[in-house]
Amino acid sequence: MRKIGILFSLLLLLFIIYSCKKDKSTVIETPPPFINKVFPLNNDIHVSHSIEEITWDDNISENIRIELFYDDMFLGIIVNSTESDGLFEWDVNDTIKTSKNYSIKIISTNNESLFAFSEFTFTVGYVYDDVNRPYVKIKYPNGGETLHLDQSFGIQWEDNLSGKVKILLLYNGYEVGEIAGSGTYNNYFNIVIPSSIFYSGNRYKIRICSSYDYSIGDNSNGNFTLLD
Repeated sequence: MRKIGILFSLLLLLFIIYSCKKDKSTVIETPPPFINKVFPLNNDIHVSHSIEEITWDDNISENIRIELFYDDMFLGIIVNSTESDGLFEWDVNDTIKTSKNYSIKIISTNNESLFAFSEFTFTVGYVYDDVNRPYVKIKYPNGGETLHLDQSFGIQWEDNLSGKVKILLLYNGYEVGEIAGSGTYNNYFNIVIPSSIFYSGNRYKIRICSSYDYSIGDNSNGNFTLLD
């Protein structure tokens, strides 16, 4: 009888152990919420009103916010709230300066501590072919002219840019002043260069360039002279 009791106790113990293991095996652990694998990574984003895809992985149900950073500094919000479905089509407009070191940050709208950055920086730049290559060509003053301080003259040029330009004054190859800030001037700008700021000299040039990319521009072919 005692043996039967011991056997029953052992069977009961085995049953309890088996039941615990079975219950444990049926428990489904919920992974913690995450956002990761944010793209673009090392990709060029083109300014000319292009649509670029921002992609990411997440396991959250709430909406997300997408922010733009430059050199680790916050620049602005791309979209304040959009579905966390792993894809957002970004309209890259020409207000974004062409440069390197941009990055994307994606944040949960319900939990500011839940976010992810693109792992690498990317470049915002122009896209063009040889036919549509952006250009600026200065027509006046383009070298050899004699102009006068405190008297107005017109700066003329050609370009095929869709965005704004700025006009700079150079002396001996160095920028000495901004004649006109970022704007659309219809290929003509009337200017008076004051003698209170600038001196007479014969090594002046004009530079006109895209407001968004200094490398897209033109200098006067030769020096012109400014006299009192």
